[in-house]
Amino acid sequence: MPTPRVLMLIVLIFAAAAARLLPHLHNLAPMTAVTLFAAAYLPSRRWSLLLPLVAMFLSDVVLYATKDVAYRDQALSNMLFVYSAFAVVAGLGQWLRGRVTVGRAIGTALACSVVFFLITNFGAWLTLSRMTPPFYSQTFGGLIDCYIAGVPFFRGTFAGDLLYTAALFGGIAWLERRVPQTSQTLVQPTR
Repeated sequence: MPTPRVLMLIVLIFAAAAARLLPHLHNLAPMTAVTLFAAAYLPSRRWSLLLPLVAMFLSDVVLYATKDVAYRDQALSNMLFVYSAFAVVAGLGQWLRGRVTVGRAIGTALACSVVFFLITNFGAWLTLSRMTPPFYSQTFGGLIDCYIAGVPFFRGTFAGDLLYTAALFGGIAWLERRVPQTSQTLVQPTR
C-alpha cells in the first residue's frame, strides 16, 4: 500500500498532467516539470519514469482524438523523440533525488527545457524533411532552420517548465512543512 506521501505525489503528478488538457499558450505545459518532479521524489525509479509517461500518453490520447488526421500523423511520427526527451528529463530528475534545492531545481528545469527543445526539434526536422514535398531540407542548414522555427515555441517551453517546476517543487516543500505525513525522508529507491 502506498504511503500518504506517495499517494499525494501521484495525485500532484496526475493533476499537473491534466493541466495539459486546459487551454494554454504553445508549449506552456506541465509535463517536463511533472517528469522532473516524479523522478526527484517518487521512491521507485521505475515508477518515477512510468507515471509521467503514462500521464503524458493519456493526455496525448485525449488531445489527438480532436485533431485532424494530418496533424495526428505528424505528431505520432515525432512521438518517439518527445518521449525520449522525457526519458532524458527523468534521468536529470534522478540526479536531483535526495538533494533538491531551489537553485538545483531551477537549474535542472532550465537544462530540461534546452534538452527537450534540442531533441524534439531534431525529431521534427527528421520527420518534416522526409515529407513530400519536404518542409525542411535534409541538410545541416535545414536542421538549423528547424531550430530557428522552433524558437517561438521554446519561450512557452521555458516559461512552462519554470512555472510548473516552481509550483510542484514549491508545493511539496510547503506541504512537507505543514502536513507531517508528507515529510517522510526519501526511502531507498526500488527497482
